[in-house]
Amino acid sequence: MDPESPRGIKLVRLLRIPLFVLLAAYWAFAVVGCLSRRWIDRWHLIILAVVSAYLLLVPAFLNLGYNRFRYPVTPVICLMAGCGLYAIANRFGISSIRFPVKHEPRPGTTG
Repeated sequence: MDPESPRGIKLVRLLRIPLFVLLAAYWAFAVVGCLSRRWIDRWHLIILAVVSAYLLLVPAFLNLGYNRFRYPVTPVICLMAGCGLYAIANRFGISSIRFPVKHEPRPGTTG
């Protein structure tokens, strides 16, 4: 299907909705992660925020609006979003997700 055709344009717009929702979830969890009190030392958060701002704002202000200059900030956003998701999970009493692991005795030991 040609993305320039009227039907293709509708399909492209429809497919952008789930990706926008996913991006909004990442940013929302990242904001929650920044505001949570889970950071051991606030300097870690400050360094991550400064690096994120640098990687997002410098290309925008220098008219280098290419996406490739924004990709290095993705791991930082994911780290902050993980912290936010952890804070939300602890708020609702979900301490961790554990999968049953079958422990086999080591060779040469009993039990």
